Amino acid sequence: MFSSSALEGIKKCKFECRYSENPQLYPEADVAIFHARSFQKMDPILSANQKPERLNVFYALEAAANERISGRGIPKDFFNVTMTFRKDSTIWRPYDKFEKIRSKEAGNDRLVWTDEQIDKVIEKKSELALQFVSNCKTHSKREKYLAALNKFTNITIYGKCNKQIFPYDASMKNEFEKHYFYLAFENAVCDGYVSEKFWRLKALIVPVVLKRSILKES
Repeated sequence: MFSSSALEGIKKCKFECRYSENPQLYPEADVAIFHARSFQKMDPILSANQKPERLNVFYALEAAANERISGRGIPKDFFNVTMTFRKDSTIWRPYDKFEKIRSKEAGNDRLVWTDEQIDKVIEKKSELALQFVSNCKTHSKREKYLAALNKFTNITIYGKCNKQIFPYDASMKNEFEKHYFYLAFENAVCDGYVSEKFWRLKALIVPVVLKRSILKES
């Protein structure tokens, strides 16, 4: 019910914060964070212990099409704070984000890629496109795009949809190094929804997305 992943930075909190995943402590809580995917139903302890000053936070990293949060007996006004990937949330919580390079970082090749570093990575590449995928029937219908692309070129696919086991650690790094493009097709096309798939670009592989406007607005 309560989410620990939403509180990754709690150790940096300037206030004295106590954190628990025990729902029995809800009556004492000033803030309660509910992970949408884990929140199965409205527990009696929740409905019986409401106070107006408490923040009930709706936390979701996935697109609404995949969360299935309806039909759980949640009162309409239960949540008063949202923490999601959407920019119109109370707290914006994206998978990742771009940040402007500060002047003191510009010459640090550990933080900013140099042209030489990029050229060396490109020289190692020999394969066209890569995809890691295990959700084979999606709201975005990405599987149809993939089937169409496969008619014209060979795409390296790992995951349940192609019955190929995901490579991990060094093997995954090797796959990124070999391929020019990563098919970062999301399982749902929603405002602001940009998952870890797009951020594979950190491995200097070019992400290909279904809808460019979502990235422009994020």
